[in-house]
Order: sequence, then C-alpha cells, then structure tokens
Amino acid sequence: MREVPINIYTYKDLDQKARKRAHDKFLEHCNYSIILNEALHASVIDLLKEQEIGQAYEKIQVYYSLGYSQGDGVCFIGKFDFRYEDNVYVAYVEHTGRYYHKLSVNISIFNDEDPDVFVLSDTYNGARNCFKKKYYNICDKLEREGYEIIEQEESEENFETLCDINNWEFFKNGTMFC
Repeated sequence: MREVPINIYTYKDLDQKARKRAHDKFLEHCNYSIILNEALHASVIDLLKEQEIGQAYEKIQVYYSLGYSQGDGVCFIGKFDFRYEDNVYVAYVEHTGRYYHKLSVNISIFNDEDPDVFVLSDTYNGARNCFKKKYYNICDKLEREGYEIIEQEESEENFETLCDINNWEFFKNGTMFC
C-alpha cells in the first residue's frame, strides 16, 4: 500500500478559478422550493391583509415558475372575500393552463349574500376589476420577492457562508472533498 498526501482547502483558500468552479457546481444542484414556498406563502398572507382581502374559505396555494423565462411569474389560488362599494364579494381564483403567472388564473366573482350565484351583470364589473387590480399587484410583488430570494441564495456570499457553517472543504481545483 502507498500513501499519497493531498492538500485540502477551505473555500476562502481557493484561487478565483477554483472558487468559481465550486460555486458553479453548487448552483447546478440548488433547489430553493422549500425556502420559496415558505417565504411566498407568508408574504401572500401579509399582502392580502395589506390589500384588505380576506381568506374566505380554504387554504391558499401559491404557484410559481421563476426561471427567468417568458411565461414565468407567481400566482395563488383560493377563495377570498373583499369589499367594494360597501358590498362584500367572494372571489374564486383557480389556476388555468400550464404556466404560473398572474394571468394564468380564472377569477370569478360571487355575491357574499348568495355564494351559489355567479355574478355576471355589469353592476359587478367594478368589483371584479377592483379585485383583479389588487390580485395582479400582489402577484407582481411576490414575483419580485421570489427573484430576490433566488438571487440571494445563489450569491457567492451566501455560498461562502454555507461553506463556513458546514465546514465544506475542497481540492485545489474547486471540487468538493467529501
């Protein structure tokens, strides 16, 4: 048997090329779904309150696609109550299609006094437009927040912190030592 000594480095000890390789390899295997799910769900609750929209009947589900591609975005579904011109309405938001963004939903408005009656008359167009405007505003804010989370998680500073916390070590070329 022969023993061969090898050098092991911390992330901070690597040269710039090796750091880039280590960081790039890390990014290939990143999955932020847990972080994004928790953060976006908490934010949608806060933003609904801010917009004076109540969660009417069921748990809110948040969907997103944040890959910097056309058709990406955030949407959320559920039943929500809101006020418009001294009346209470219920908005039922359901996902349609295969993409996840603010326009990939169908919004139906019901009168809160009789939730089985779908509102079609012109009288309720103002209520529908009011809800849609608030809904789109919330989706836009959630999308920006989602991208900010991704950028933070993918940052070199964050990777360096993870390396320190987890005591990750590397070969000279930036390959992780296990």
